[in-house]
Parts: sequence; structure tokens; C-alpha cells
Amino acid sequence: MKSLQYLVFLGPQNFEKFPEISEVMNMLSELYLGGTAIEELPASVLNLTNLVTLRLNDCRELESLPSSICHMKSLQYLDENEMRIPNKFFRKYGDDLSNPVFIKLPTGSEIWEGEVWFGEGWPKFSKFYSLDCCHSLVFGYEGNSTFRICIFDKDFAEITIH
Repeated sequence: MKSLQYLVFLGPQNFEKFPEISEVMNMLSELYLGGTAIEELPASVLNLTNLVTLRLNDCRELESLPSSICHMKSLQYLDENEMRIPNKFFRKYGDDLSNPVFIKLPTGSEIWEGEVWFGEGWPKFSKFYSLDCCHSLVFGYEGNSTFRICIFDKDFAEITIH
């Protein structure tokens, strides 16, 4: 396994738990987990010391990324193009959500419109606010298909949006 360079899991819905990475794997450069049912990545993902590409698109159960991902110096491409509302939230409030949903910024002045997947609107939103893999976003549901969002930098300081 130490000489593994590419690892691809595309769509096996029964793949729910990504294993702990117990030792340094310095050869793995690309990890594709698109369409899997994983809920989280372990903090030990930091042991993938030369990981350049991490693709997580269409991971419907993925709720968050470990904070250790910010320390991955070689990571250049993190693909989460389709930011999805977590299934746990959707199961609880799904009947109240319309399509589209709206994102309110802390200033309350701008509202972004997207679908439950934030599909087409998410890359635009992410680019507009220069989000990267070390930023954290906190969504608060206000009802009526509207979410308030706060954005934090890698040091967890809130980013002021004008």
C-alpha cells in the first residue's frame, strides 16, 4: 500500500467509513471518493503527505472535513463542487425546504439562490468569496428555505463580508 499512487472509489453506496491511515503514505497523490456514502474523513488523512487531488463530489452523507486538511501542504485540488445540505438536516427539515433555497450573508444584504445541492450556485459562491479548503462555513437555518452563513478563515477568525 505504501507505493499506491491513485485510489479511486466511485459510487459504491455501501462504502460508508473511510479507514484510519495508520502510517505515512507519501506516494498517494490522488484520492477519488465521489459518490460514496462516507460521513467523514479521519483526521489521519494528514498521513497522505503528498496528496495533490482530493475529489469528494456527490458524497451525499459527508458532513464535514477534518481540520487537519488545512495542514496538507501538497493538496492543490479539493473538489466538492456540489455542496450538499447534510442528509440528517434534510431528514429533519426537508418538508420545509423549497427549491431553490437561499443563503443570507451576515450583513443580510445579499442573498444567494441555490438548490438543495447548491449545485450550479456553489462554485460561483465559493469563487466570489475566495473560499479555500481551510475556510469553515457555519450555516444556520432561519426557516422559510433561508440559511444564514458565517465564514471563518483557517485560524477560525470570522471573515467580514461587505
